[in-house]
Amino acid sequence: MILFCDIRQQQQQQQDAAPSEPCDYEGELREHFAQFGHIRKCIIPFDKETGFHRGMGWIQFSSEEELQNALQQENHIIDGVKLHIQAQRPKILQGDQTSDEEKDF
Repeated sequence: MILFCDIRQQQQQQQDAAPSEPCDYEGELREHFAQFGHIRKCIIPFDKETGFHRGMGWIQFSSEEELQNALQQENHIIDGVKLHIQAQRPKILQGDQTSDEEKDF
């Protein structure tokens, strides 16, 4: 029930534009993908040195049906930039991780 998003094009566009205020990538992804169902979690890793996101993000839906709804839409565009998405299987438990949230990402 996890959706991987390639957002590198959006990052480059934002770097080129040099916005005066920080962009809310997580909020934009949540808002866009909420139309397909309930979002349990949204993660966008940022580079500590540059302050820019690493060009990827993950959306976790509450059900497989919601994930499939998102995958069925042909184009996902945020701020004029097309996102490349694909379903991703949850990582396999490692060590003594036990909670659902830890095993999902």
